Order: sequence, then structure tokens, then C-alpha cells
Amino acid sequence: MAKFVLENLCYFDLSYKYYLQKKDDEISITCSNNIIKKNSFFYINIEYTSLIHHIYENHLTININDYYLINLKITAMSTNVLIHFSFYNYDFGNLILFPNVDKNENTKVICMEENYRDSFSSSDTSLSSLISTYKINELKEKKMKKKKEMDPPLLGKSVTNYNDTNNKHTNSFDINNINYNINTVETKLFIHNNNDEDCDIEYEINESCLKINNDGKKLHIKGKSKTFLLISFTPNEEKEYNFKIPFKINNDSQKIVYIYLKGSASHFKLPFSCNNLNEINFKDIHVDKEVINKLVLHNKNMEDISFNILNYKNLCKYYLSFINFDNNTSHILKKKEKKTYEIKFAPKKYIKLQIPLYLNIYYKGKCIAYYLTHININSISYKYFLKLNHIREQYFKHLSNKNGVRGKKIQLHNTGDMNAQFQIIYPQKYEKYLFLYPKKGIIFSFNLVNIYIYIDTDYINKDIYINDVYIQLYPKFNKINSKLALKLFVAVPSNSIKYTKISYKNFAKLNSENNDHGKYNNYDDGEDNNNNNKKEQIVKGEQQLTKKNKNIEQKDNVSNEEKNIKLFVLKNETIITFITDIRKEICKIIEIYNETSSNFKIKYKFLYNEQNFFSIEKCEEIIKPNDYGSFQIVYNPLFIEKNKKNSKNYHNNLCEKYVKYCSNIHHISKLIIYYPNETAKNYTLLGYSNNVVYEKNVIYNFNSKHLNNTSIRIKNWLNENQNLTISYQTCDKEGNPSNINYFYFYILNQIDLCNKEEKNIAFKVLSLKDGVFYVMLILSNKKYEDVYKILLQFEISRSEILSIKNIHRSKKDIINEHIVIYNPLDENVEMEPLFDYNYIFVQKPIILEKRKNNIINIYFCIVKEEEEKHVIISFTNKILGSYSFKFILNINMYDFEENFYFNTDLGSIQMNEVSFTNVCNEKINYDVMIEDFDENNKNAKQIFQCIDKISVKPIDTSYFLKNGMLNNVTDKINLTIKYNPSDIKINKAIIKLISKEGIVYKGLIMGKSVSPKPKGPIFCSSQKTTFLTFTNPFLHIKEFFIKTDDYFSVSIENIKIEGRETVQIPIKCQTTNATSGKLFIKSEDDIVWMYYLTGQ
Repeated sequence: MAKFVLENLCYFDLSYKYYLQKKDDEISITCSNNIIKKNSFFYINIEYTSLIHHIYENHLTININDYYLINLKITAMSTNVLIHFSFYNYDFGNLILFPNVDKNENTKVICMEENYRDSFSSSDTSLSSLISTYKINELKEKKMKKKKEMDPPLLGKSVTNYNDTNNKHTNSFDINNINYNINTVETKLFIHNNNDEDCDIEYEINESCLKINNDGKKLHIKGKSKTFLLISFTPNEEKEYNFKIPFKINNDSQKIVYIYLKGSASHFKLPFSCNNLNEINFKDIHVDKEVINKLVLHNKNMEDISFNILNYKNLCKYYLSFINFDNNTSHILKKKEKKTYEIKFAPKKYIKLQIPLYLNIYYKGKCIAYYLTHININSISYKYFLKLNHIREQYFKHLSNKNGVRGKKIQLHNTGDMNAQFQIIYPQKYEKYLFLYPKKGIIFSFNLVNIYIYIDTDYINKDIYINDVYIQLYPKFNKINSKLALKLFVAVPSNSIKYTKISYKNFAKLNSENNDHGKYNNYDDGEDNNNNNKKEQIVKGEQQLTKKNKNIEQKDNVSNEEKNIKLFVLKNETIITFITDIRKEICKIIEIYNETSSNFKIKYKFLYNEQNFFSIEKCEEIIKPNDYGSFQIVYNPLFIEKNKKNSKNYHNNLCEKYVKYCSNIHHISKLIIYYPNETAKNYTLLGYSNNVVYEKNVIYNFNSKHLNNTSIRIKNWLNENQNLTISYQTCDKEGNPSNINYFYFYILNQIDLCNKEEKNIAFKVLSLKDGVFYVMLILSNKKYEDVYKILLQFEISRSEILSIKNIHRSKKDIINEHIVIYNPLDENVEMEPLFDYNYIFVQKPIILEKRKNNIINIYFCIVKEEEEKHVIISFTNKILGSYSFKFILNINMYDFEENFYFNTDLGSIQMNEVSFTNVCNEKINYDVMIEDFDENNKNAKQIFQCIDKISVKPIDTSYFLKNGMLNNVTDKINLTIKYNPSDIKINKAIIKLISKEGIVYKGLIMGKSVSPKPKGPIFCSSQKTTFLTFTNPFLHIKEFFIKTDDYFSVSIENIKIEGRETVQIPIKCQTTNATSGKLFIKSEDDIVWMYYLTGQ
């Protein structure tokens, strides 16, 4: 059985006939209907019944409407061996040839600038972190360089254009060998042996594009069984293929079965353009700005394609995204369709890359990687790093020279594309002994600037640690830290007695005038030990000592100010009090002088150390004879235990004993330090921890009137599991509680942290106004007295527009767009809508429910073409303020809204009512116009007539809001069109409804006219003349010839009639008996009108 299918695309039925070249009993034909109906399918079933073993051929001819012929060739084959093949003719169809691309290897990013590093924009901009990162990057570059030298050249890979299907890779690392061959389609040929005996089948195939998955070219099939062959079709060029495979049964040349295969192939065609280029370029885009490029895809294949983006996550990593594009679903591009997509680049930091863009094409159950193009991106910002002679923080040692001025030089290097301004900021209290030059200036792109740091040690009599000197860079960016912290340490020996010094009063002036900075600076830190090993006078009786200055390692968060550490020397013990902030280290340096003649090893022992918050850090384990050594006592409190009332324990007893030295004591320790000459000293360490300051300050940047979801990361600071209660209070910049109006903060009230666990705490923030707001986040553990504070700083920017949406449509319709407004109040409020576009309506009243995200539906009447039309919709309330949303309309209407059809005979007039669907919410007046369709369809106004004007009421919006659909009865634009054809043909015209508002309805009118139909009967009398009214339907003067049957007569036999003019033709009956006849009016074009006559 075979089936032949015809589709009638005409708007009228078709007749048909069919003929067989030779009629026999082997072929029978049945049809689905006796006519081919309009706009439907028609089926012809051809059944072949084999009578003998042979190859059968016949020809079938189908005649459609005596106009169109279709010739079909019928071939069949039968055999007397009971071997059955599942098919004898098979069509693989058209196969699209895709270029082979390796997904894994070729989706990598090409770095166009080898010295690009993400760490240049690290969140940690302390001087030590930047220097460390710089050195790490240097080591990485050396390792990469060494690795490249060792790697064989075979492993070098790059992303090129792989869309050349004829490209042959001679390299042994062939990407086409990595991926499976995607240009293959397969089918199974089942062979049934219905005999009781086994049989052997041989076949021949010599086609490179066709393969059969079988060892050898011979099959052995057991009796009453079946097997199958897997046939693979792999075309290699664009053409049509035909194959003929002979299957010889039992080596009998008379028993050969032929299997016919065919197929075709065409290359995958997906032309791409972006700004008339075949690549996407984002060049010189400023950081924190965004740019949108439009790219056009044109599907030139004969099939629809479905796709998404293969390396979309990689694109997002580099701040690229597609607008209104959900990559989790496949997108359909219909055949011959051209579609525009928008890609956005919004860099947050400096970046310069070339990224390939790959598509996932879903075709015939396969997911195919397709290289489309590459994206060149580069943003503009500054990149900076500090260049020092030694990788360490700035460290100044006291030097007893003539003026006591020490200097260091640092270099600030800008390797970015943008010039940067800098300014050095530090507190006024350091101006007496600290000077930096220059304090401000410009670091040009790819240049560096020298910054000189001077310390006048004559004004320093103790160790100082300066950590609030900053270099501020401008302009500022959201994601790029533009603030560098310089941390300076100046060490002064505690046993030195000052000499008579020369004050350096004109220090700043001298530096600005003197260009020889090396006069006061010691830049070569490699010689620092030799230059610094200068003698420092110590007056102790008549003895002079020579002491080496040693570097004492300091941690960044330790502040060694004397006001927080006090020392009380008693007869039997030394008491040291420490006051610090909770979870902030503080240390005291203890110096030991070895007066013996042998080396001394520092020893100590804790007799009692509460919570182990006190510790010893040694600087020198061995002190040489007649030399000094030192160590640090460090106090680092992590928590404060709650005091139980009226409890008598060891801690409380000690507190009562030492209360006169420290009024509040949180932690106590007893320490023994062993000194030279076999002496020991008792130390009592008293610690008090403030819980006033916050741990850190976290800054967030949000827009107003948005409910922002974010989080903060918390790390468990104790070596135990904690159940923390979360609370908060609004405050000012200093942390003092204050009430803030129109600011709303939401967070959970409890969290569990495991030992050493880090966890994100989610919270929500909404502000109705712009400004800077502060919230103190407090985490407390009921076991302990202290709390963990974090100052959250919210920099709220005013939101003029809360969201922007793009609307693309191509036909008149009512579409629903929704926006979301969060009501933070404890009561429902009503919002008043305000539109700057007439063709919008909403459901009123608009009530926002309390403490809830409220969805508001906005209905757009798509009634006219718009190009980049910006529509602002606002909702206002006296408490919540104004919420504005922008919609960008791009409306490109279809050519015709509706098609209207007419059908009548020449000389008759047809009146039809036509209608357009009204989707406008305004009353509109239209001018009605009928225009010619083309050069072959002129005189449209004479053939089709309609009224000139019409007034249309607005749609019933209440009905639409209630039912979600238009009222089919009232929401129509109804017109009556008169069709008066002027010839026998299909007439086309265009009807337009045009308003002064720019709304246009456009419809196609198609009128078919056929030969005049017989009319009558017309009664004629012998007594008087009967007049026949006849109108010339043509637009020009024509001559008509009049003829009647016997017994009837007309006074004129031919007459010329002007176009569309009506005349009276006299008719008279010439018999006295009842009779009948015909009257014929024939035009000069041989068109005949016939009228039936009756007479008496």
C-alpha cells in the first residue's frame, strides 16, 4: 500500500480524473473523495497485489480541473521466496550539515591581554594584600612561562572559525575526532525469513556516504526468524542522493531484491550581523555603564530551528547578558525568519577579552554545538598596584642621627586605560611628624607616580602603629575598590635616653623646594641593616652599650597605646592591666637584659589562664650575653562569661583582690617569667573587654522603593556550636540609636552556627526615600555577656524608574503587563494611576494589601505602530510616594488586519458586511478609503464602494476586565461594501480606516467575478412592449449585440452603451399563444447574458 497526498490551497473546490497507463489486476486505486475540497487534503491510496515473481512498473496520470497534470511512476517488486523486507523505498529526507565543534575545548575565553588579573580589583586593598597579590602573580607568570617552554607545540590550541565543513585538519589533535559525527541519520532495515529453511543474503554497497553496520556483506537468517541492518547516511556535500542496493537471496541471480534509498543535504545557514559586522564589539565601555548591541539572526534553512546559548554562564561571568532571553528554554527561529536579539554588556571592573559565542542547536533529537561568532569586550577603568623594594609594610626604625628624619618611597602604577586622580588622606594629629609628598595628583594611564613618606622620629618617644593613612582614587566605581590603606610602624627602643636634638621645623617647606629627595631617604632596603646599625647612646652610670635594632613583628589589628595598658610594680608581683575591645588583640612588650656571660633561653609558665585569652609570643628565644631580648604578652578576648550573682569562685575572689587596679575585670591570668641569674617574677594579668564598637562595617548600594533581597556572611568566632539570637536597631553613622522614617528592615530572629562554620544570613531592605541609612545588627549568645555587632550601611539611590520593559508586537491586540509594588505599611493603601499614553487601562480602584508584594495588571491597547515609544506609568500615594515604570513600545503591524472575500457574476452587485476587531479604549473617528492593490488591479473605487467616514465607540473595558476577552457583539467595526465587478477575473483592492490619531486598519478585499448567470423569466405581452433594464458593467463604452428566439422580437439588434450606463431594451411577443424563449445580449468581448422569456 502506498499513499499519495495532495493539498488544495485554493479557495474553491477542484475536480479531478486519473488514468493508468495499463490496467491490470495487480493495481487498485481508491480516493478519499470525489472532489478536492478547498483548503483541505486529498488522498489517493495505491494498492499493489503481487501475482507472480517479477518487477512491476506502471504510470499514473492525475488531471486536475482539465488544467494541471501530475505524472507518477509506480514501481514494485515481488518474489516467490518468502523473504520480506520492512521497506523497499526509503527517503532519509533533507539533512542539514553542521560544522563539527568540540564543546569542551573550544568554549574557552581568549585573553587579549596577558597581564590581566582579576586580583587587581580585589576587595582587600590593604597595602600588604596588594603587595602579596603582586608577588603571587609574578610567581604565576614565571610558572606559566616555564610550562609553555616544556609543553610540546602539539598542545597549542586557539578558538577559530570552525564553520567550514570542508576544513580538513592535518593536526593529530583533530577537534572533529573528539566530537561524534553530527551529520548522520540512521534507519533500520528489518528482514523477515518466513521460510522453514535458513537462507543466505548477499548485498553490494559502494557508496562512501552510505554505510551498513554489518561484518562483511553477507547475512545468514535462520528459518522463521528476522534480523535487521543499521543503515547510516552521512552526506558530505550539498546535493540530492539516490542509492540502489541489490540483495541477492541464496546466491540466485533470479532472486534479487532492490532497496531504493534517497536523501538530500544542505549546509546549515544562519547568517549573523551586528552593526553590519560579523562579530560583536563592545569597545571602550566605561565601568559601571551599560551598552546594548542588537544582533540579527536569519534562519535561511528550510526548517525551523530550536536553540539556546551553550556558554551562557561563561558570558554572564564576564558581565554579558541577553535581554528578555531565558536560556533555560529553547528558542524557535522559524524557517526564513529574521529575528533581532539584544545583548548587554555592563562591566563592573576592568576587563579586556575575546569570548566565543556558541549556540546549542536542537535538531532531530541531537544537541549540536554551533560556533556563531566571537565577542570582543573591553571596559575602561584604572588598574593600580604598588611597587616596593621589599615586600613588607613600611617600617621605620629610630635613628640617632643629626635630624632624625627618615624616608621611604613607594610607586603607584596605573596599568589601566583611564587616568586616575589620587589624594592622600590622613588625620591631622600626624602632621607634626608625618609628611607625604605629593598629597594629590593624576596617575596617567600606563604610567606610575612616586610617593615619598617622611617620618621625623625626633617627635616620637614610643612605638607607634599608624593604620589610618589612605590613598583615595577617583573616579569611584561600585565594584572596584579605590581606597588603599597604608599601614606604618615606627619602632623606638624603650631604654634609650634622648640626646639634644636639632628640631626640624621647616620640614614641609624643605621638601617642596628640594628636588634631591635622596638626601633624606634611604631607598635601598638591602643595605638597611648596615645603615641602621648605628650606635645609640645609653647613659647608665659610665657604661655604654651597643644594641642592635631588631624588627618586632606586629599584627595589623594590634594597637599598643599606653592608655590601654597600665603596669603596677609591687614587691612580690607585677600587675598589668589590659583594656581592649572584644575580639581585638592588644599586646605588651617585655624586655629582658641578659647580664650573664652565657646565652639565656626565655622561659615562662602560666599558673592560671582563664579561657586561654592571654598568650606569649616570643621575639627572641635566645638572648646573647650582655644583650637585650623581648617577648609579647598578648590579650585576645573572644567572649565575656555572664557573672553568676552571689557566687563565690576563684575568679570572683581574684576580682575582689585586684579591684583597686582595675574596676572591671573580665579575665585574669597568673604568669611566671624566668629571668637570668636564676630569678623569676610573678605577673598578674587583668583584662577588660569593651563591647561598644562594632566588628565591621558593610556597605550596600540599593535603589529606593525596591524590596531588596540580600545577605551578610557570618563566621563563627568561637570553637564551639552557637545558637545566636538576632536583633537590630536603626542608628546613625556613629552607632547611636535613632528612628528612621520610611525605612524598613526584615531579618530572621535566630540562627545556628556550627564550629568554624560560615553562613549567609538573608535579610530584606526597603526604603521609600533616598539617602544613607544605618542599621546595627546584633548577634547574641545567651551564655555570654558580650554581643557581636555589625554596622550595616545602606546607600539608597533615588529610583526615578523602578523597571523598564520592552513590548514588541505585530498585530492589534490587548496585552497584559504586570508590575509589582511592595506595601511595607501595616494598612492597605489606595494608589492613583497616572499615564502619559492614551491607550492604557487598569482595574480600579488599585488597593495595595499591607506587608505584601502586590501585582498590578496594566492593559495596553496595541492599536498603532510605534518605534521606541517610551511610556511612563506612575502610581502615587501620599504616604508611599510615586512609583514610576517605563515601557518601551516597538509595534510593527502586519500588512493586512483581515481578508474579505466576494463572489458574484458579471453584471450583478453583491453587498457584504465586513468587520474589523476594535481594541481601542478611546472613541475614534476614521476616514474610510479604498485603494488600488497593484498595477493589475486598478479602478478599485469603481469596483468596490463604501461609506467615507465612520465613528467607533471605545471597547467595553468592564466586560474585558471581568471576562478576560473582548465582547464579540459590541467591540466590532462594521462596514458594508458593495462589489460591482467590471470584468471576469479576481479583483483585489485595499480598504483602509485612518484616524487623525495615527491608528490605521488595513484589509485586503478579494472579489471573484464569473460569467453572467441566466436570469428571468421575463413576461412579455403581444399587446404592449416590455422593457428590459440592462447596465453595461464595464468601465468603458462597449458595443452589445441582441438576439432573441422565435416569437419574440426587439427593435434594436446592436447598441453602444457607455461604461456603467443603464439602458432600456424593448421586447415584444409576436404570438397569441403561450410561449417561451431566450434573449441573448453579447458583448464585443464574447461575454453573453441570457434572459428567459415567457409570452402570451
